[in-house]
Amino acid sequence: MSEELGIVTKLVLCDAITYSFYDKKSGLTEHEFDYVITGNYSGTFDLNPAEVSSIKWISVTELMVQLAKHPEDYTPWFKHILQKHLLF
Repeated sequence: MSEELGIVTKLVLCDAITYSFYDKKSGLTEHEFDYVITGNYSGTFDLNPAEVSSIKWISVTELMVQLAKHPEDYTPWFKHILQKHLLF
């Protein structure tokens, strides 16, 4: 986060997940072990243009609306984390 967004804050390990995904259309296969971390931050951002072109804050409600309208815009692991920890 410091390299991409200029954010330095304390992070807390929330979970560790293993997930698998196979997309028949593209042939993409993923089988990963990932950590889910959380943190709080209320300062400004200092975007590194070599890493990030833009950012946008949206509420969880808006996220769910966008996810329902355009599920293809979100990675399988992100949907998995939302399902397990936040929303379903």
